[in-house]
Amino acid sequence: MNKVKITLLVIFFAILNCSIAQSYVDVDKKSYDYYVAKDWSGLIKYSKINIDFKEVDYHYLRMRLGIAYFETGNYLEAIKHFKKALKFDESASLAKEYLFYSYKYTFQNTLAKNMYRYMSVKNKKHITPLENKFIKSAKIEAGINFSDGFIKNQNISFLEEDDVYEETKFVGNTSYLHFGLAHQLSDEFSINHGISKFRINNKKKFCLPDGDSIFDYSTLQTDYYLNSNYTFSNGLNFYLVLHTLSVSFSEPEMKYADFEYSITKPKTEFKDYLLLAGIGNYYKKFYWQAGVSYSKINRNNQTQIDFDISWLPFGNYKFVPGIKIVSYNQAKKDDESSISKIIIEPHVSLTISKNIWIDASYTFGDLHNYHEKNGFIIYNNPDIITKKAEALLNIKINKNLTFYAKYRFMNREDNSITYFTEDEYITNSFNFTTNYIIGGITWTF
Repeated sequence: MNKVKITLLVIFFAILNCSIAQSYVDVDKKSYDYYVAKDWSGLIKYSKINIDFKEVDYHYLRMRLGIAYFETGNYLEAIKHFKKALKFDESASLAKEYLFYSYKYTFQNTLAKNMYRYMSVKNKKHITPLENKFIKSAKIEAGINFSDGFIKNQNISFLEEDDVYEETKFVGNTSYLHFGLAHQLSDEFSINHGISKFRINNKKKFCLPDGDSIFDYSTLQTDYYLNSNYTFSNGLNFYLVLHTLSVSFSEPEMKYADFEYSITKPKTEFKDYLLLAGIGNYYKKFYWQAGVSYSKINRNNQTQIDFDISWLPFGNYKFVPGIKIVSYNQAKKDDESSISKIIIEPHVSLTISKNIWIDASYTFGDLHNYHEKNGFIIYNNPDIITKKAEALLNIKINKNLTFYAKYRFMNREDNSITYFTEDEYITNSFNFTTNYIIGGITWTF
């Protein structure tokens, strides 16, 4: 009986080994045939259906699949196979070269530079390395924001016969100018910073029992933005942001006492700031980013927690839908209650051709003392933005110059204040829209 069992076991393992050997031979032959014929789609399809990597896995198989995914533009999937190929053969120069370009085409520049270090001298000769430069790029952009607030609502009035007076502020057109620089100080560390100038032309209307008065005044604002980024060897990005705002204006104010009216124009100046920290990384076909910020805007304290996730279904940036979810909180101040809300922003990036791509987004939720784009944009006007949509067109003119144009639509809400007495009043809201048009250029050195 024991001899029979031993014989059966020998036959079983012989059949098993034969099956595995046959499986290896079959996979190797068919994958090689697809590879030689450059039938990349066929090779990928065959691997998904017929290859069990727990049973058959080796250097050349991973290289063939990595090249197949690379040639079809799925760089994220290609990275996985080239990394696996290097585990089988750490000296594989071709795998390192393909990894370099796969990282480069998915904007993982630090990982691309790290891979370049370990490439052979022979391979480096025909590859242009990603260089660190004190000034990596320069950007200048300008724009104007057109407001219909005054034209649409100039005749609005809730003043009754026994009321004291009414005041209404109208947000006018805004002009904007920004200049920025990017510095690549090392393979891992970069800085992006710049200065912005704003001029907001406003109107203040006072409705009195014996007539109306309208005054023009401007709000001037200077911003400084600093974003420092460090990328770890595993691809994790860590960034710190500082954004300061210096605001000044002379807004007309109505004084009413002892049945007499007077108007003054006191000058108001203050500084606001924002501090933000965040991390981001790739996970399979996703890029996720999370950040937390603390800010003081319009003398109010805010905290904001952001989570943004983008999906790269094709393993590249040809089509990238995503969504950002924000938890916003503004602390209680004086007699004003605290504010807590959730803001949602779906967004998408679409590549039209090699040198043209479009970004678009829509925001759900009221925006007030709110920031986005990693703290680069702060909505610090006193009115509330109830709807926002924007689109950005990018055109790469040549290897150094990129032109872009942005359109942003906003539906906004402001208030008219009617005073019954010196201390008693009510507010009535009204809507208006603004249309922001921005153009800019980026020069890469």
